[in-house]
Amino acid sequence: MYKIFLHYKYTLIFNYLFRILMVRSLRYEELRIMFCNILKYIGENISDFIQKVIDLEIYFRLYRKRISFSKKKLINNSNCFTLKKIASVGVFMGKFFIGKRFLFFISFINVIKGFDTYKYGVVSSHGEKHFTKGNNLKRSHFIKISNNFVKGDGIFIKDNSNNILGFGLTTKDYYIVKSNHPNLLLINFSDVGIYIRIKY
Repeated sequence: MYKIFLHYKYTLIFNYLFRILMVRSLRYEELRIMFCNILKYIGENISDFIQKVIDLEIYFRLYRKRISFSKKKLINNSNCFTLKKIASVGVFMGKFFIGKRFLFFISFINVIKGFDTYKYGVVSSHGEKHFTKGNNLKRSHFIKISNNFVKGDGIFIKDNSNNILGFGLTTKDYYIVKSNHPNLLLINFSDVGIYIRIKY
């Protein structure tokens, strides 16, 4: 009986330390890097996005350099379970790499839903197939594209039905590519095709 009590006691201590040391809130620098990356994609809508985060009580958590987001209620409810019974809490949205580089995963589109009208490009059916196979895009793949981007800006890629296929970063300014410029225009950062390509 005493051994069971000790096991239970150490399990509680381990769970507590794990949540404090491993799953934690983002530090100021980590938040700054994340929001600077979000700013590339939604631009002036960033203030509305922050207000939405506050209103819905959305919390960002870091675990093994991965950032997830979830509502406060979900995080509180997860404390009722041991770590062995929890697969994940919230939605994975991105990961930190060496040199404080941060990249978003495709589930990032669930975070910024409704703020994807700032900079976007609509691709043809050929461009859609090309992009969802993990390839980069050229000017010829686009039917329509925003005219307010510069090199290094984030752009959402949509199909003809206005569904988001993914996102990436531009390699050139708009004034260079407005005439059918044949060279590479957008680097694919993530697309919905990854769910098919990924190997577990």
